[in-house]
Amino acid sequence: MKKWIQYIIIITVIFFIYSRDNDDLKDKGTLDITNLEVYEEHIQMAMRLGYNIGKMPTRYTADSLDTAVRALPYELIVPTQLPASFKDFELLFITDWNNKKDRKEIAIEMWAKPIEGEYPFIRISANDFSYPSEDELIEDSEIMRVGNNHDVYITVDEYTVNLNWIDQKVYYKISYLAGANRYDEENAKQVVLQLAKQMIR
Repeated sequence: MKKWIQYIIIITVIFFIYSRDNDDLKDKGTLDITNLEVYEEHIQMAMRLGYNIGKMPTRYTADSLDTAVRALPYELIVPTQLPASFKDFELLFITDWNNKKDRKEIAIEMWAKPIEGEYPFIRISANDFSYPSEDELIEDSEIMRVGNNHDVYITVDEYTVNLNWIDQKVYYKISYLAGANRYDEENAKQVVLQLAKQMIR
């Protein structure tokens, strides 16, 4: 058998094994890294600061937010209807925490920047491994119903409005961040509430 034929067979077998293993991971509710790229700047910065790279979480980027969302091991609906003063949502990072080999403990962050200036902006995050208890969610929160009688919890401080909820063991958070600027608290509440209504079924 010619060497090039042997080479093709070996490559095919390796690809089959990799694809099978990757499918197994996806079936077990894990991050699909097929179309993700490791965020190299995160690693380089950590090295400059003297951190142990082996113990750090892995951060990923993607060519689009849609690609990133499809890689997640849980459902995330990205809101598409935003106030006219904001751009569409963009991916910040996907982070694989703790044991990087199992592709679990996955968090994602995205943001919608203002069309003009730096503030206010909106950030959405989700993760499947770390979330507050119901008592912690209720504390100092305004509770509202969204979608099919789903409770969401709104908290307000001087510069931020947060809306939180837990669904299928995933913790979701929408934040309206005004920076050091004065803002209309009620308007900000309505903004995060309308975004939540697009995300919750």
